[in-house]
Amino acid sequence: MSDKNIHKTGSVELRSRAEERLGAKGGIAYPPISVEDQLRLLHELQVHQIELEMQNAELLKAREDEAAALEKYTDLYDFAPVGYLTLDRKGTIRAANLTASGLMGIERSRLIGRSFGSFVSGKTRSAFAGFLEKVFTSIARETSQVPLLKAGNSDLYVQIEGIAVASGDECRIVLIDISERKQAEEVLRLTNEAAEMLLQANQAAEALRLAKESAEETARKKSLFFANMSHELRTPMTGILGMLQLALVEDLAPTTREYLETTLSSARSLLQILNDILDMSKIEAGKLTIEEKPF
Repeated sequence: MSDKNIHKTGSVELRSRAEERLGAKGGIAYPPISVEDQLRLLHELQVHQIELEMQNAELLKAREDEAAALEKYTDLYDFAPVGYLTLDRKGTIRAANLTASGLMGIERSRLIGRSFGSFVSGKTRSAFAGFLEKVFTSIARETSQVPLLKAGNSDLYVQIEGIAVASGDECRIVLIDISERKQAEEVLRLTNEAAEMLLQANQAAEALRLAKESAEETARKKSLFFANMSHELRTPMTGILGMLQLALVEDLAPTTREYLETTLSSARSLLQILNDILDMSKIEAGKLTIEEKPF
């Protein structure tokens, strides 16, 4: 018997004894398999090992992609141009991004656990409470505009958009800084008020101008009336004075002369009054001429 056959017989014997010992320990004894089956089994194990290695590589790649996506999402969340907050039903802040922290002027770690309502201006807290209630009771996105307290000052005006999550325990809100828009609206409002006041002032000035022109026209007509009246009255008065003076030249009875002299004196007084009225009319009309005479 050759050495090869002796070695083969020893291997079979060893395997048989090992299987007997395995059976004694409660193991499952399998029937002996051929070398061809052993090679096929070894091939299957190697293929399975390669498959496991490929699956492990894919799993590592998926984990790396997940980590990269999470990092990208974190960057997008933290550095978004608007503020993001997560609130519970009581309005307590559960999460916040860096933009929201910057808008509110408080570190993110100090925001978590605080009531968002405490940052709302006191005059609009009731309106915000109503908005938060609508967010949790409505399936649609709700919107509100409130001023926020920033470093003790109400210098931040935001538009809040909120929607509840599917569980209904939390809601996510977006903060959009509209302070500049509100300031522009306030400037526009003040400008419109100023324009309205200017228009009213112009209307008042126009009314005053018309009243002034009307008063001037009335005064002009009055002066013209007085001038015409004085002129028309002076003409017959001149005749009266002339006739009285001629009558006094005649030989008259003492009583008649006294009557005529009294009448002449009264006529002269009346003529002086007419002259004064005419002078006043000329002064108002700006046509008074000053005469220079020796005295």
